[in-house]
Amino acid sequence: MFRHKWLIASAITILAGIMFTVWTVAWVDRQMRVELLGQAELVSRAVHVERVRALRGDEADLESPDYLYLASQLGNVRAANDKYRYIYLMGRSEGGEILFLLDVQDDEVEDSPPSLPG
Repeated sequence: MFRHKWLIASAITILAGIMFTVWTVAWVDRQMRVELLGQAELVSRAVHVERVRALRGDEADLESPDYLYLASQLGNVRAANDKYRYIYLMGRSEGGEILFLLDVQDDEVEDSPPSLPG
């Protein structure tokens, strides 16, 4: 009889622990998503859509005033928050493939040029 009570109590404790763990992971996931979306919204305010549309995603962008302006603006955003090591601006080619239009990184990391889908 005592053994059955102990097994039931152990099972309830383990089940409660599992349920609490699942709830905690889901709560932290939601909180991180809300924070990430808030940060993305903040960064998006530094991006002028027309300047992004002017980018083609190739090496010619490196000399474009639009590219240089966006790189400067996103560089300022990155420098303002030490949590940001990289900031990427991505787009889609006419074929729908994802490409990198611009990236801003730590000064210690070598810059990457824009890239068309390979």
